Amino acid sequence: MNNKLLKFLADGYTVLTPTARLSRYIQYCYAIAQLQAGVASWPTPDCLPWSAWLQREWYDLQQKSGQNLYLLNSAQRAWLWQDIIQQSRYSERLLQSSSTARQAIAAYELCRARDIDIFPSDQYLNEDARAFHSWAHRYEEQLRQSGLIDDARLADILCEHFAGRDCSLKKILLYGFDEVTPQQNTLIETLQAAHASISGFAGRDRNRSTAVCRASNSRDEIRQIAIWSRQILQQSAAASIGIICPQLPALRQAFIYQLDALLLPVSLLSSVTEEDKPYNIALGRPLSALPVIHTGLNILRLGQQRIPLAVISHLLLSPFIRGAESELSRRACFDARLRELGESSLTLKTVFRVAADQGRPHQQCPQFIDMLKAFDISYLSSARKQKAGGWAQSFSILLQQFYWPGDRSLNSEEYQTLEAWKEALVQLASLDYVTGQMSYDQALAQLVRSTGETRFQPQTAEAPVQIMGPAAAAGMQFDYLWIMGCHDQAWPPSRQPNPFIPLALQRKAGVAAASAESHLQQYRDLTRHMVQSARDTVISYPQQEEDRPLRASPIMRIFADRAITYVPQVINDYQQQLQASVKLDVFVDEEAPAIPAKQATPGGSGIFKDQALCPFRSFARHRLHARGLQSVDTGLNPVNRGLLVHEVMQNFWMHDRNSSSLSEGGEQHLQNRIDKAIEQALKKFRRQQPETMTENFIALERYRLARLLEEWLTIERSRSPFSVREIEQWHTIEFAGMKIRMRIDRIDELADGRLVIIDYKTGYVNVNDWLDERPADPQLPLYAVTTSGNVAAIVYGKVKRGECKYQGLAAEEDLLPSVKLPVTMDWETQVAQWQTILAGLAREFQQGIAAVMPRDNKACAQCDLHGFCRIYERIEFAGEEQLND
Repeated sequence: MNNKLLKFLADGYTVLTPTARLSRYIQYCYAIAQLQAGVASWPTPDCLPWSAWLQREWYDLQQKSGQNLYLLNSAQRAWLWQDIIQQSRYSERLLQSSSTARQAIAAYELCRARDIDIFPSDQYLNEDARAFHSWAHRYEEQLRQSGLIDDARLADILCEHFAGRDCSLKKILLYGFDEVTPQQNTLIETLQAAHASISGFAGRDRNRSTAVCRASNSRDEIRQIAIWSRQILQQSAAASIGIICPQLPALRQAFIYQLDALLLPVSLLSSVTEEDKPYNIALGRPLSALPVIHTGLNILRLGQQRIPLAVISHLLLSPFIRGAESELSRRACFDARLRELGESSLTLKTVFRVAADQGRPHQQCPQFIDMLKAFDISYLSSARKQKAGGWAQSFSILLQQFYWPGDRSLNSEEYQTLEAWKEALVQLASLDYVTGQMSYDQALAQLVRSTGETRFQPQTAEAPVQIMGPAAAAGMQFDYLWIMGCHDQAWPPSRQPNPFIPLALQRKAGVAAASAESHLQQYRDLTRHMVQSARDTVISYPQQEEDRPLRASPIMRIFADRAITYVPQVINDYQQQLQASVKLDVFVDEEAPAIPAKQATPGGSGIFKDQALCPFRSFARHRLHARGLQSVDTGLNPVNRGLLVHEVMQNFWMHDRNSSSLSEGGEQHLQNRIDKAIEQALKKFRRQQPETMTENFIALERYRLARLLEEWLTIERSRSPFSVREIEQWHTIEFAGMKIRMRIDRIDELADGRLVIIDYKTGYVNVNDWLDERPADPQLPLYAVTTSGNVAAIVYGKVKRGECKYQGLAAEEDLLPSVKLPVTMDWETQVAQWQTILAGLAREFQQGIAAVMPRDNKACAQCDLHGFCRIYERIEFAGEEQLND
């Protein structure tokens, strides 16, 4: 620690800093200095950020003067601004009043800090400025009427208090301020006039070397930083290392990965806590994003009328509720079952109905369901509207129904997170002072917004490596410093003047972001101060990001005369060293136990398709019963849309199974048949998916299906006479020693007794998928070779608006509209070839052939078992960006 600063602290000065981080850093350095001097105990130095000092002085003033003003906290201030904005005539044109309120608060604070009038009568105001003008005056009027003040006015009020008083006992040191605002300066001058001792102190220029490093991209930059940090710590474990990253929010995870790999290799083998890490990232995460808080908020979201499936899925798999370990596998199965419903949101009533399905005992998780029911009872028993403080208590009671935060012991970070949660509830309860009663949804929305805007970072011991953004680096000093990301697109960052304050007023007040020249000069000074804060500094920039070439920032020219070139280092991290040193025994295991002859095999025709696409896929799906989790879309997903069309077709042909029925009875009779088939299908799907099948959605589907069926029946009418022999009928067959069950969409019988097998499709189809040694879709060829009778054609019935038609192969030309003969052979030969190919696939499956051997890249793109077969880890796929050709 600088001896001069140490003397100020020893003399009892109050040290004021621009950031809380710098205050903690000074206290830490002071403690180290005392220990090195052999001092066993010492008074805690009075060191705190400017904003905290203002609040402390205000509370002292309140106690001494007995004033009745109330200081708003951040939640109360945000609520007032948002309420004023929502009640104004500008609210109808705003998409998000909460984000507008944040910008308006920033504008108000800037006006107070820079002594900008809101706004002079002769100043031209655009619509944004006029809106802010009215909001700010309404806000100040409300403060006066209610006896309130906020942080933005504290310095002004303290100026009035200190003016003309004797403040000779006050000793204040300003440390680390790159700039003092007019409001701060006025208070400082007032204190000096009142005989207070005010001093300013800036760290001296410590720089002895500056190097420039050119990295290929940002990830390479971070890897070089990790290597550099490791080398320094190997030479001197007591060295202090600073890393400044302007794009830290976007690169946070990349830093964690590289620093863990090179500075903490044990993290590859076992979990570590933040306290174990030799580095600290000075970037708090939103409180709502932390796992334990995210679970708590999702529990409270169960009180909403329609609950997103993602919320229920998260709770089923969360470790922060009771029974997370004892019911883990059952809850995972129940999650998969809920996804099978295809609903993007559910009600608790639906969840309870699914849970009561006694046909799936391995998917029952009674403890979780009991907690859901307890929550539901507690929620229904609470008042529909109450004050914010009442909701804070109710939320705590609701969380107790799930025994949140769970059974296991919390680590230090999770414990601190819960303390921050309690503070968030206190902030919510504090709204009682500025608002009346609110609904459950309003209170929850306020809590979600508050926790989303609160940045949380656990308190840990000072680590030797500190990663931070430029703002957090103010006043900090290090032995070694690396400033990264200094390319022409990011440093200086783009100007962002406040949109609510006229630019002319911002320029007049000296706001750097208001003009390009002052903005550039601000970052030149900032860069110079950062470089001077360390003995040895490296400045780096990436030469390319994705396809965009980058150049060094023009600010770096100020170091051109003394900078040296940093030579990148090459070091293998622990994981690479392990991989390089390992000796592997390789053996091939691509065969499962054979299947006994004629054993019924679940899966039907899908076995042949999966075996053709990839033997391992067939083995995993039909013998291990592995499935990927079903994704859920808003509305009906493509699979369910196809099933709905199948249901309509089945209903239409159920009674009148003759092509002549399409013309008998006239158009009205046909339309009645269409309407009846659609209504029956929609009624069935409404029972299955009540949340999706709302009245409006059903009306849209009814119209869509009617137009679709009318278009399809135009194709049916153009055919020769036929009768519908089978509709969605199950068959149990024996083929090539396998006993399988399969269901054929439809079998038509022609006038001469021959059969046409039809498979409805609502998406892309290609007849070429049948014509290969490993056919991509062998379902219809399998039907052709296993159906009793004279099969004359197999066809897709493509039921899609604007594309309705038959696609397939037939024994003779024009047997069906647009259906052709096989190209390279006659029909009988083609059927015989299918027989041989399908028998070969059946033998492979029976013998247990289970090699990871996809037919092509498309087979992998349409598979949900990548994590099981680990195809992406194979060398031949390493260069593939996407397997969807």
